[in-house]
Amino acid sequence: MNPHELYDQYKTKMQKIADVKYASAVLQWDQETYLPPKGNDTRGRQLATLSEMAHQLFTEASTGNLLQELASKDGLEDKQQRKCTAQPGRF
Repeated sequence: MNPHELYDQYKTKMQKIADVKYASAVLQWDQETYLPPKGNDTRGRQLATLSEMAHQLFTEASTGNLLQELASKDGLEDKQQRKCTAQPGRF
């Protein structure tokens, strides 16, 4: 697979992680502004689930393998190389 195809896979994976984190942020905002008093237990469970999902996506073996493969390839632009070391959602 060429470096640009690998980079597209990496970008898609990082965006998925960012989307889970953004959804969590919306739920946290809602919890602080509009959540009914009896909704705390449910919302806490939802936030924990999303946090766990983001962590699992980021730490699964396929993510590490993809980064290792990207590191061994030439042909990416400088900006793309920097993004491979950035945090999820920084696209």
